[in-house]
Amino acid sequence: MWGKLIPLLLAVPSSIISPASKLVEETRSLYKDLNSRSPVSRNYSPTIRFDFVGPRANDTSTWRDFHVHPELGPHISKDASDASDESIFERVAATHGSTKPLLIYLPGLDGVGISASMQFDDLSSSFEFWRLSISKSDRSTFTELTNAVASFIDDVATKQDREVLLVGESFGGLLAPSVAMRVNAKVKTRQGAMDGENPIKGLVLVNPATSFDETQWSTFAPLLWTLRHLEQEMDADQVVKTSTGRFPTLYSVIGGMALAATIPDAKQLQRIVTMFMDIPVTASEDVTEILGNMRDGFGILGSELPPAVVEHRVGQWLPVGSAVVNKRLDKLDVPTLVIAGLDDNMLPTKKEAKRLSELMPNCQKLEIKGSGHFILDDRVNLTQLILDSDLNPLKQLSKPYDPIIDWKSPSAERIHEAIESRVKPLRALTSPVFYSTDKNGRRRMGLSHLPSSDDGTPLLFVANHQFGKTFLCHPDLHFLNQRLSISIIVRFASIYSGT
Repeated sequence: MWGKLIPLLLAVPSSIISPASKLVEETRSLYKDLNSRSPVSRNYSPTIRFDFVGPRANDTSTWRDFHVHPELGPHISKDASDASDESIFERVAATHGSTKPLLIYLPGLDGVGISASMQFDDLSSSFEFWRLSISKSDRSTFTELTNAVASFIDDVATKQDREVLLVGESFGGLLAPSVAMRVNAKVKTRQGAMDGENPIKGLVLVNPATSFDETQWSTFAPLLWTLRHLEQEMDADQVVKTSTGRFPTLYSVIGGMALAATIPDAKQLQRIVTMFMDIPVTASEDVTEILGNMRDGFGILGSELPPAVVEHRVGQWLPVGSAVVNKRLDKLDVPTLVIAGLDDNMLPTKKEAKRLSELMPNCQKLEIKGSGHFILDDRVNLTQLILDSDLNPLKQLSKPYDPIIDWKSPSAERIHEAIESRVKPLRALTSPVFYSTDKNGRRRMGLSHLPSSDDGTPLLFVANHQFGKTFLCHPDLHFLNQRLSISIIVRFASIYSGT
């Protein structure tokens, strides 16, 4: 929900000398890129804009390289008030031959989407990808923010006769339904009838803040932002300083601790703790460096989400948005996918996903086990989740699946997984024990002493019915099939389903 520093924690290699220093440096650099205006962007107020995220120029580049397609020209950003700017949407679509579907990402309360930045490269590869960016100085109301996004969709989709997929994370997951309702109302007004088509063909809500009214953040957050008043009352002589500079503010420390307690899931927290436990401390200078990095890390929260910003966004956007959106969700008939981290400690997302899937007319949920509020890390591929869902805008471009022609053999990994997790336990519990007799009349374990059928001598195989009907699960049956030169086909749906 708030701007998250966790993505950079997880992206820092463990082999570098000073992971803490690298973390701080990379976090600042990423925020700088996220806050910077893209060469292809559109303003809808002095503090609200949409940035086009182009695909990677090559295998070694990323979205942060700000590659501009030659057809677009350099630095062509315009304001929404400039009529000549409308051609930019046609020019962007021309770079991919209008083959890519539109996708718009709405961030959490940090306004730039640092928590989803790991997904930008893949999203920009499969979609014409635009992202909302909100300045720290913005003081728009929730309604004004909704109208700005709706106006952008009107320009980029409705006027261009294109469909769009709207992805909202955390607060963006609360804003997205509001935008869909507003766009739907605008389309109906323009058409003058009730049959106007909403260009938003799908919503993807990632840990949506539609459950804000079920949390205690409305009580805790005001206590957090009032800490700035204590800091303002402190005299210069009272400011605590260290050898590395000024000590972090109460707001940044307590706020950082609150985020650390609610954002990471168990695996993320383990990786973070392991990283810092591996930092060598051999001298007082090492301790000083660690403390300095901690100060700088807490300072990032204070600079990117200062108390006044948190006060406005938590105090105005979330309660107003919850009141406006929740009472209308049962009438929002837009295909919706709710992606829920089951270990979300910031919002009651598991419960909320169930509520939304039952309340909204056309909604399905996708639960991610082991993931918390920061769900869009390197363990999840948002692009693939969308393409694998019913919202996939590319499905209409492909032929229907043929279970015969299009069937593919499961991979060796999936077969091995099925054998290990399903076949072997049943084999150990229910399969028979096989014996054969050698030429000397002694019984041997297994079927290796069965006589050959090459000379035409008939071979009699006697077996009894086995509990659980898993007789053919035994590995010696493969040997038996070879010796008898026959094929035995048996279907065990309970074992091999999904492979």
